[in-house]
Amino acid sequence: MNNANQELNVVMFYRSYHFVQELKVNSFASENGGKGIGI
Repeated sequence: MNNANQELNVVMFYRSYHFVQELKVNSFASENGGKGIGI
C-alpha cells in the first residue's frame, strides 16, 4: 500500500509540474504576442 501511495504522489507531482510548465509557456507566448514581439 505504501508503494502505491508513493507512485500516486509521483504521478500527481509530475502532472502538477507539467501543468505549471505549460502555464509558463502559454503566459510567455501570450505576453510576447500581445506586445507584437516575434520569437
